Amino acid sequence: MVSIIPSILVPTAAKLRARLQLATAHRVPWVQLDVADHTLVPAETYHDPDYLDQLHPLPAFEVHLMTTVTPESIRRWDRPWVKKIIFHLEATAEPRRVLQAIGNLGKLAGIALNPETPVEKVKPYLGLTDTLLVMGVNPGWGGQKILPDTVLRITRARRLHPHGNIEVDGGINTESIGAVAAAGANLLIVGSALTARNFATKFHQLTTLANAANQTP
Repeated sequence: MVSIIPSILVPTAAKLRARLQLATAHRVPWVQLDVADHTLVPAETYHDPDYLDQLHPLPAFEVHLMTTVTPESIRRWDRPWVKKIIFHLEATAEPRRVLQAIGNLGKLAGIALNPETPVEKVKPYLGLTDTLLVMGVNPGWGGQKILPDTVLRITRARRLHPHGNIEVDGGINTESIGAVAAAGANLLIVGSALTARNFATKFHQLTTLANAANQTP
C-alpha cells in the first residue's frame, strides 16, 4: 500500500500552525516536518520543537533534517510526537553513529539522498534503516518539478531495499505520482499539491492513483 504524507515546509510559526491544523482536520496519520537551517541547503524553515510541543500534535511526525547532523544533535528531536528521524547521507561523516543514536531514542530511522548522490552509497547502512528517501528535487524549496532520473533512482532503491520503505520527496503531483509509485516508492511526500482549498479531494486522488500504479508486493 502507498501512503501520502503531507509535508510542512514553512518559514513562520503561523504557517506551521496552519499547515498542522489542516492536516489534523483531515485526520492524516503522518506528516513530515522539513527542517532547514542554512547548514546543508541555502534555505531556512520554521521548525522549533518547543513550539510544536505547545500545539500537542496529533499526527505522527517524521522529521526530515536538511541540516548537518551529529549523534548529539539528534537528541533535540526526542519528542513523543516524533516517530521517525530522517537525515541526509551527505550531512554527516558518521552515518552509522547517527543511525544508532536515532535507534537509541526509540525512533524509526531514515536516510535521504540528494539527487546527485548514487543510490548505492546507502547500502552499508540499510540494516539500520527503516526508510530510504530518494529526493526527487534539490532539497530546500517546495513547488519544484520532479527531476527526470528520479524514477530510475527509485527502481534502484527498491532493489537495494526490497522489504523496507522507499520514500520520495519533491515534485509529487497527479502527473508524476503514477511513475514513482510504479517504480516501487510506497511513501510519497506531498507539499504544494495539497492546499487548504483542495486538500481532501487531492489527497484522495493522489492516494488512488498511487495505489493503482504501485507494483510492490
